[in-house]
Amino acid sequence: MKLASETRKVPYVSVIITTYNRADVLNNAIESVLSQMYKNIEIIVVDDGSNDNTKSLLESYGDRIIPIFKSNTGKSHSRNTGLSAAKGSLIATLDSDDVWYPDYLEKAIDFLTNEKLDAVFSTCQLHKFKYQHFVNNTYHVFQYKEIREIVLNYCPAPTSGVVMQRTFIGDGWNNLTLEYEDWHLQIACVLKNKNCRVGYISEILWEKREDEVVRNKLKTTPQNQRRQWDTGILLNHLRDDLTKEENSIIQQYQVKDTIRLLIVLIKNRENLTKIWKEICFIFSKPTILVRIVSNALSNKIK
Repeated sequence: MKLASETRKVPYVSVIITTYNRADVLNNAIESVLSQMYKNIEIIVVDDGSNDNTKSLLESYGDRIIPIFKSNTGKSHSRNTGLSAAKGSLIATLDSDDVWYPDYLEKAIDFLTNEKLDAVFSTCQLHKFKYQHFVNNTYHVFQYKEIREIVLNYCPAPTSGVVMQRTFIGDGWNNLTLEYEDWHLQIACVLKNKNCRVGYISEILWEKREDEVVRNKLKTTPQNQRRQWDTGILLNHLRDDLTKEENSIIQQYQVKDTIRLLIVLIKNRENLTKIWKEICFIFSKPTILVRIVSNALSNKIK
């Protein structure tokens, strides 16, 4: 494969890092971008109202990065803030607690440029791509029909593992989403770009970090409430663009997220009104509930 550095026109890449109170790990993310073999980049770091020493850390990098300081409004709004400031024709996003390997951008952009793709995503050590059976080699191109099926069944590309054409992103992230913002973006991008082609690199090119902060969030009521909220946003905003079967898939996520929320509410001994509300919602979707149980039993038998 011809390297991007050898091509006549080298795309300018805007790397957007969003962060909130992660000064203890943020420098690792920034250093991993500064260490990229691909150098035609700008690094935009959006601080979403941190109250630790994030500001002093960012200021210590001088003009090597573009820091943006704002009040706390959440991940989607922060990414859109970075997107508004971006000058690149390509957009790459990185969570502040993850790191890229030095050849990540070079390999992703080589693939995207040579194959004229709309986006490229790659795997990490903690993320198993569920549709690996579609892939015959390290570099694989999904056509529109394939990538539509994939993104409507689950989020294939975590934040830190995707590079996109600026034109592919459109208006950016939905500011109403709180937890599934990347999945919502990927579905919206694919639905709006009906001739899109998306590349997948099966090689591990980055590391997703999971510390106690991340693991503990998964056990909290607010985390599960945000996920339940986001599946509702997905349905409300994209319902008209989905087939009946695709609507059913998203509704299954919504009910499963509600079940997870219910379990956390019971474990945390929340008040009975909250618990009863979620029970009523779950059983208001009997057809969806039956499909979830049926799929679970089928997978267990397999």
